[in-house]
Amino acid sequence: MFAMTYIDLINQFWRIDEQRSFSSTETRLYFLLLKYANKTCWGDYFTQTNRRLASDCDISERVLIQTKNSLKQRGLIDYTSPNTKSEVTKYYILDLLKVTPNDTPNDTPNDTPNDTPNDTPLGKPLNRYKNKEKEIKESNNDEFSFDTVWAMYGKKGNKKSSAKKWANLKNHCREAALKHIPLYVDSTPEIQYRKNFETYLNQEAWNDEIIANFKSNGGNNTSADNRSKNILNQLKSK
Repeated sequence: MFAMTYIDLINQFWRIDEQRSFSSTETRLYFLLLKYANKTCWGDYFTQTNRRLASDCDISERVLIQTKNSLKQRGLIDYTSPNTKSEVTKYYILDLLKVTPNDTPNDTPNDTPNDTPNDTPLGKPLNRYKNKEKEIKESNNDEFSFDTVWAMYGKKGNKKSSAKKWANLKNHCREAALKHIPLYVDSTPEIQYRKNFETYLNQEAWNDEIIANFKSNGGNNTSADNRSKNILNQLKSK
């Protein structure tokens, strides 16, 4: 076991984040893993299932696998994947004193790629943030406006992080979400049972099948496309 304390790991994490930002999902998962390591008194490793971690992070197992692999490539953790579904995954918290923003350690228990795609050079993180803000502003001016979908969804949450996630989606995903959301909103009239918008995006919930309970509208059900257009027109006329 390394010599870093719990607070050392936290401070070093934020130092690395200043140079090359972690996503909100990566941050949430890493701090959850620290919590489990602390509960097990910082042994050499601890074990946990994908299902439990995904549930605790409020994400799908597919997103969990992608996120923990990203943390592994960046040298924060390592893990040993189980051979069967009945086995649990072993997790190792790595010594962050050995990690620099542009380096990924290659001495972890399992071999991982040593190169992170599209590394951002030190000294240029602000440019990336400015570009991201520009993307978000531009996305508000087209047919996939975040302000439109934010108003359409009804249940709020963290608007800033939701806007960033929406800006990162490809247009075909936004189009699918705009068609799916009116049906999902109708199927969850009690808003407390509706997912926060950020969770909806994290889980790519527009791919989920729902059974919408439409109230009668002259005896005809309105298609998802028409319902989306109607809501968009109503928002534009305000």
